[in-house]
Amino acid sequence: MRDGRICLVRQYRVAMGRMSLEIPAGKLEVGEDPERCAARELREETGLVAGRLEFVGRARLHRLHQRDHEHLPGALPAAG
Repeated sequence: MRDGRICLVRQYRVAMGRMSLEIPAGKLEVGEDPERCAARELREETGLVAGRLEFVGRARLHRLHQRDHEHLPGALPAAG
């Protein structure tokens, strides 16, 4: 993210019947810290490991799930 690029993943969405470009995301496990979840999802979905995570906001991204909020971390590369 330091250089202005954003990591996106291709996901097949059955409801849409097509592929979708998305920010890596997932559900928080019970009691899981949002930063730990963000790091886990980034690693699981892309194989990337962030040097550090920085909270950039919160948003309601799913119209059908009005109570769900997404934590929006920004992943930054390791210094070096």
